[in-house]
Amino acid sequence: MINFLKSTSKGKSDVLYIVTLLNDAALNVLIFTVARGLAEQNSSLLVMGIFGAGISLFFAFSSLGFGRVSDKMQHKKMLMYLGVLLLLVCTALIRFLDIGSTGSMIIYGLSGGSAGLLYPALLSWLNHKEPGKTDVKGVSTIVIKFCISWNMGMIFGNYAAGKLYTVSSELPLYLGVGFCLINLVLIYAVLPSLPALNSEPAASVPSAALHPQIISINLAQETQDQLRKNLFVKLSWVANIGGAFISSLILHLFPKMAVEIGISPEQHAIILGIMRAAIISIYLIMHSSKFWHYKFPVLLSLQGVAIMGLIFLYSSQNVFVIIFGFICIACLTGHNYFAGMFYGNATDSSDNSGKLNGYHEGTIGLGIGLGSLFGGIIGTYYSLYAPYLFAGMVICAMVSIQLVMYTRYLMQKKSSTESVIKVKESSL
Repeated sequence: MINFLKSTSKGKSDVLYIVTLLNDAALNVLIFTVARGLAEQNSSLLVMGIFGAGISLFFAFSSLGFGRVSDKMQHKKMLMYLGVLLLLVCTALIRFLDIGSTGSMIIYGLSGGSAGLLYPALLSWLNHKEPGKTDVKGVSTIVIKFCISWNMGMIFGNYAAGKLYTVSSELPLYLGVGFCLINLVLIYAVLPSLPALNSEPAASVPSAALHPQIISINLAQETQDQLRKNLFVKLSWVANIGGAFISSLILHLFPKMAVEIGISPEQHAIILGIMRAAIISIYLIMHSSKFWHYKFPVLLSLQGVAIMGLIFLYSSQNVFVIIFGFICIACLTGHNYFAGMFYGNATDSSDNSGKLNGYHEGTIGLGIGLGSLFGGIIGTYYSLYAPYLFAGMVICAMVSIQLVMYTRYLMQKKSSTESVIKVKESSL
């Protein structure tokens, strides 16, 4: 099997998607075990928020800082080192099984840091492993495979952790160690990959002396197109912060609500799995359609749907209403992740993919970290449900920022359009 995987480029890419799945499974085993353990110890929302903020901010800063580096180093060597780091973190957490101690808090944060270092390298390798796929369909194919892989890892990790946690709170962590060991074997089975040099011949450019008007018009139109692409990359980063802010409440603070209203660990895992299934459905819809491409109203509408889901979580303790609220939130978070990766990888070359994907992952980590911290503070001083209402206000703030950005873009576009018209008129 390993020899076969080594023999084909497609096989190498497929292994990287499996690595993605297992890495997220291991990480979510840790998150589920720690968050559930804190909730069952009757820890305050503030303590749970600090734990959640620690792992998420470590993830954010390591992604933001390491993205640019991942484009320049040998991918396999990096993934091996980072895989060993995550393995050591999982093993060390078993040693500090006293969830809530200072030692467990530090190790928990380091697990986020190791994941934040790994993803830019993994995404950069994936972009180099599927050469020639720079068109819309090719980019979308890479994005959908990656998104399904890590979400399946979340589903599997959460469900397995929920099942094992009912037997012993220690068992899920051993499973996480097992995932890390399998990952290292798979990474070793993939041939080394160096960043590919751009070997495409430079496109011939018509002489400016022969076609000055045509060139001016083309440049203006290319400027408009690039303005739009850059706008949606940045819009997706802002949307990431808001959507991830909500996700943090579900990952790190919802376990407290689940314990309070009598949801068992297994049921808790199933609810999270339903949300992940909804997110994967959103990915599949986006992959098979184009109606959302560079459409600002779609992003605005989904943020409204997420606010509705937050209202459900704020106002009800009914399990079915909670699930429906999760599905509403999944519409936004699914769109944000897929669109953010799509716009980033469609805008720039694969030589820059590590940096852009580092920013993408970093803004998500930043949103989750801020959500965990501020959600924990608000939940401690107001109520268990207040963080969900506050998250709705955060989404409204992100929408305001996006509206300002979009308005500025429209003004720039209008100026560019006027310049195109003047050039066309002067050529008549």
